[in-house]
Amino acid sequence: MTDKEILAIINKVTLRVTGGDVAALNDLKTLPNDFAVPSLLMFFRQNHFVLHETPQNRAIAAKASQLVLEIPDADVYLKGLFKKQSTADLPGWFLSQRNAAVACLVQLHNKFAIRAVANSLTDPDVGIDLATLAGALADMNIPSAPYSKATRKQSSSADGIAKWQQWWQENKAQYTEHAQ
Repeated sequence: MTDKEILAIINKVTLRVTGGDVAALNDLKTLPNDFAVPSLLMFFRQNHFVLHETPQNRAIAAKASQLVLEIPDADVYLKGLFKKQSTADLPGWFLSQRNAAVACLVQLHNKFAIRAVANSLTDPDVGIDLATLAGALADMNIPSAPYSKATRKQSSSADGIAKWQQWWQENKAQYTEHAQ
């Protein structure tokens, strides 16, 4: 698929979604994986981080986050997005997409999302502030976790991060791809 074809699909989806057709986001799944995930994150970001959220914004953000799960190797893309980078070389859109990805995973708050955030929290090559990841896990209100949304502030301290890392080591088997 050429760049021109990719851009044409994204533009068509944008027009349809702007016109109220949230299902048009499904067309982004036809893009190569390394374009599908960032395109979905773009729609998520544009509709999740809005001052005056509407039901349409919520529907678009929810659909975009759900579709991320359907992209093969989305976890590989997210791991690369979360990897350490030279901050001097990072464009603003990259950091914005990184923040959108974390918010998207919080909204999903399922096994895939928990696994992506918790694995990043224990990855020595992660380029996201560990306090941000710990806060994201707390925001998911995971049963049996050391912190919840109500105790988010404590979760992002050095002690809180250590507790999250210990919790993940003890509980990761429950969150594997094939865990029931």
